Amino acid sequence: MKAANIRKPHVVAFCQRVVPGAKPVYVPFQEIRYAQPLNCFFNIRTAQKALGGEMVVGWSIWEWPRVLIEAEFHAVLRLPDGRLIDLTPRNHELRKISFIEDPNARDEGQRVDNIREPLKQDSTIEQLIALMQRHFDVTNEIEVVDECAKIQLAEEERQLVHEIEVARDHLQLRYG
Repeated sequence: MKAANIRKPHVVAFCQRVVPGAKPVYVPFQEIRYAQPLNCFFNIRTAQKALGGEMVVGWSIWEWPRVLIEAEFHAVLRLPDGRLIDLTPRNHELRKISFIEDPNARDEGQRVDNIREPLKQDSTIEQLIALMQRHFDVTNEIEVVDECAKIQLAEEERQLVHEIEVARDHLQLRYG
């Protein structure tokens, strides 16, 4: 996945479906030593103490060209001078993200599933999206159930991860 090209009409249209009236922007990544991967809300709250500014909640927009487009619940920092910066490191080198602000979104301490849409009609893409949604549901369930149920859900998660990897590999071979 890569940051979606905010100048492409299908990306702009997707952003409008996620947050009507939103205008996608590129937000540069800035490395800070205490930032944690996959923990944008912690990163922004921590940075606010040192840098000031305000948390901006919205969605980062990702695209797997010819396969799918995805909105990920995310937060960036608006510095006192008005510039936006992304402070959350990822496992791949990334200099900027595509982002839309969502004035109605709030961090309520709960995980929010990504919003995904296929970029073409393909049963494997639709299967991958369904598997990703089910994986989110299962990992959320694991956090709130008793130990016996956790073991069963952990096995289901392992199976889902395997199925997701198989579908991704199939799509990678087909679409790059």
